[in-house]
Amino acid sequence: MKLIVCGDVEAGKAGEAFARIEKINKDKGPFDAVVVAGAFRAEEGVRATVPTYFFEGEENRSIENVSYLGREGIATIKGITVAFLASNGDPQKVIDMASAPGYCGADILATSDWPRGIDVGVDDGTMEAMKAKGVYLNALGSAGPRDALACRPRYHFAGTHDVFWARAPYRIHDDLSLRAPHFTRFVGLRKATGRKWLHAIEIEGIPYCDLAALTDEPPGSTDSPFEVRRKKRRALEEEEESGTLFLGGTPFHTNAAAILAAVNEKIPVQASDVRRPSKSFAFVDFANPEDAARAREVLAGGLRVDGRCLQVDWATSSKRQKYPEDHRTECWFCLASPSCADHLVVAVGDSAYVAMPKGPLVDSHALVVPIDHIPILPDVKDHARALGRCFKDKLRALAVAFERFAPTTKKGVYHAHLQVVPVAGKSVDEIRDAFARHATTFDLVVPAGGDEGRGNTIAPFFHVDVFDGDEIVLRLRNEGAKVPLHFGRLVCAHLLGQPHKVHWKACELPRQEEARLCEAFKAIFVKDYFENKKFLPCC
Repeated sequence: MKLIVCGDVEAGKAGEAFARIEKINKDKGPFDAVVVAGAFRAEEGVRATVPTYFFEGEENRSIENVSYLGREGIATIKGITVAFLASNGDPQKVIDMASAPGYCGADILATSDWPRGIDVGVDDGTMEAMKAKGVYLNALGSAGPRDALACRPRYHFAGTHDVFWARAPYRIHDDLSLRAPHFTRFVGLRKATGRKWLHAIEIEGIPYCDLAALTDEPPGSTDSPFEVRRKKRRALEEEEESGTLFLGGTPFHTNAAAILAAVNEKIPVQASDVRRPSKSFAFVDFANPEDAARAREVLAGGLRVDGRCLQVDWATSSKRQKYPEDHRTECWFCLASPSCADHLVVAVGDSAYVAMPKGPLVDSHALVVPIDHIPILPDVKDHARALGRCFKDKLRALAVAFERFAPTTKKGVYHAHLQVVPVAGKSVDEIRDAFARHATTFDLVVPAGGDEGRGNTIAPFFHVDVFDGDEIVLRLRNEGAKVPLHFGRLVCAHLLGQPHKVHWKACELPRQEEARLCEAFKAIFVKDYFENKKFLPCC
């Protein structure tokens, strides 16, 4: 049998698509059938010269020689077995049909979407080559087509993403028998009528073909990407889940802000950020894995953005980096401690000193640390204001200063410190909105009594001041809630457009580079902003 498989035929394209197929049929045919792997929208008056079958779209009996298969199922077309699954089809029905006694496998599987995980086992060169074209193979696809592979197809064709890609064949083992594995060839097709939107094959149905045609291993074959992925997922389930969700099938014209608004309107918690590395998918970040899990439960019922239903899943391909705990018992911040990184100390005052942190968000990220080992900061407004003036004059930036306190059962382990981050190019309102957007499980409010009583509290708190030079232009505070350890860094990292820097170990620098940054910071800070009787420059 000679068969043509084509990608999506969108509204207004059917006439041109059928004309091209007719020409190919005259030149290379005759072909027995055409199967559309993807959406099919045909205008009135068109006619197919080759019998055409589709499953993604609405049945229209007025179009001659075109048949609607349904949303999901397994059918026999001209002697070959064709399994199919639409974007709103139920993969379980395909699985059930493939489990029937006497079922031998499918010659063709056609799905609207790609199977999630098809990239596993693909060489790095191919991944990079596709990425250079703007195609992120590890982010395409959904779970339904992957599940439908239980039909054991020889060929799998998919559309939707307007990407042509032919994967190396992969072997499929039949778990229920001792038969030799057979092989599946996956082909992603572009939309009609661009380049590589058609794929022609000559195939003999499984019941009639030689055994060698099913079991001979093609050159370059790999293990099944889904078996490899299943083993990896089993290992991942034993680790911490990601705080990021994957949204597939996003409308090309919809921006990240609109997607974020649509997500937050549906869920009880609030997403913190949306990233769009491609027009066809997005990643949604949450403050923690628990919030992401709650959101996934709700969004599994359906998320529509600009009329399109999106796929929602864990962003396992972008799993967040985990860092080992630091088990040192000495205090990092006590100047007399062996663990103190004194090459990062900028200037020392009577009650506190200024230093640069390990893993800075930006080159002038600073710490204000009390000299005494105490859990809550004393009055360090002079230090923070000095940094605020410096950031305004030298960097044209606001200074975001935040402190977090959480009581601990281990007495004396916590040394208070204030982190001060220069944020350029953002308004006070944008900073306020960023803190509010990321505070998904607690409230940040303007405190009524300033800083009075901070030194005596035993309740956990998070406090942020934003300085425009000397002036505090924004103050927010929470008392009593369990604020995540890296919350302040998370907000600042997103404000700076560098969300990958939330954990300090993600941007840790060599000691020589740390010392260089510290000396550069001293050159602009100490002489002009730290010269008075309270502060002594650190030599």
